[in-house]
Amino acid sequence: MAGEIWGSGPRTMSCTRDDEGHREYKIAWIVKTTHPLDGPAIVLETPGLPAVGSTWNFGNDVDSFAWCRPNASVKVYSEKEGDAARYWMVEQTFSTKPLLRCQNKDVLNPLLEPPKVSGSFVKYTEEATSDLYGPLLNSAFERFRGPQVEFDASRQQVKIEQNVGTQYQAITLPALLMDTVNALPMWGVLPRCIKLSGAPWERLYHSVCTVYYKRTLEFDVRFNSFDREILDEGQRALSGKWNGGKWRLVNLPGPTAAAGVPDEEVGVPIAPNRTKPGHFIALTDAKGNLTKMVLNGAGVPWDPDRDVVTTCSQCPVEAPRKWAVTGWEQNPENNLDLIYVSGCTWKGTVAVGLSEVFALTYVAASSRWELSGNLFATKWVLGRARWNCTGRNVMTLLRDVGGRPEPASIPRELILTDTFSLPGRRVVRKYRGANFFELGIPAIL
Repeated sequence: MAGEIWGSGPRTMSCTRDDEGHREYKIAWIVKTTHPLDGPAIVLETPGLPAVGSTWNFGNDVDSFAWCRPNASVKVYSEKEGDAARYWMVEQTFSTKPLLRCQNKDVLNPLLEPPKVSGSFVKYTEEATSDLYGPLLNSAFERFRGPQVEFDASRQQVKIEQNVGTQYQAITLPALLMDTVNALPMWGVLPRCIKLSGAPWERLYHSVCTVYYKRTLEFDVRFNSFDREILDEGQRALSGKWNGGKWRLVNLPGPTAAAGVPDEEVGVPIAPNRTKPGHFIALTDAKGNLTKMVLNGAGVPWDPDRDVVTTCSQCPVEAPRKWAVTGWEQNPENNLDLIYVSGCTWKGTVAVGLSEVFALTYVAASSRWELSGNLFATKWVLGRARWNCTGRNVMTLLRDVGGRPEPASIPRELILTDTFSLPGRRVVRKYRGANFFELGIPAIL
């Protein structure tokens, strides 16, 4: 059973245009049904009626930006009193205005309704610890604090509205994932940059008393990660004293004779170790006054002008164990990770999966460090000799051409060094990682 379009074409056409220039067209058809028990549901399925999504194209009248909307009306066209309806008027709408969601098929079950996605930006203020030029410190190397260093910031917020069928999906699962961050890349964003911050819900009904739930997942997005870098500062430092304007480490007294202490260790001085809380002392200035200072990430007062390092033995055991070179070869996306092995040796892995052992070598004659490895098409050198083994610092890689270093065509940076050291920082990972795809959210926004 099905209807058929009656006549040679549409019954009527009309068009309106609003003050924004959007056009809305109305087109009406006469449909004749073939069975006395046919009704509007059968009429809407009549072959030849414009499909949802088709553009306005009838005879010489064409508007390729207006497309058929899902809304339609069906009513009896003309029948005698007491006779079964055979002729129907079907009115359809074409418009240039956008829809909030995809409607390429009829929704028969609310649980099959596509999710609605929207977004905005949330404004807030945060206290800055650094600016474009480095840490925010006064001329005495003390950190600025308070409203004068609070700046406006914005983070993106994405809302996804879905219909789900169970209380677990609407309430329990979002509660378990609340205030967690994405453990996997998502929507083209790196891990730990998306946080589930809200999930309001409501209970609804369809059919007679069939329960379903509408939930709205609210995600905050920070492209620089929800992990925080906190400036390293404190009132205690690794055992030492001031000498010539620099904090020099001082050995701690050796253990006294006691049960369990070998005789050969009694009285032997102990080198300060940043992993031992008892190896820290109250931090004082050069005159012995208690003070608070910015540290270098290894429990030592930060010194903006470190000594020249010429051997790897000068680096403490707390030196960074993983460094990275950006802009590897000619593809800046293929980064080179250097993972510490021992001494001045690192194992390097590029994004394409190649691995090799690299070595840092100090060349006294040229007062510079060289990075060697077979993956380098030419010899690369570290363009500055002064660097600090601790903290997160930056050094530019230069290409050795004809015995002299020249800047590479693509900037290369080794995240470990610079002409001066940077204050230490601690990365704080407050939020647990989670797999948000368990919520059934779209993989692409």
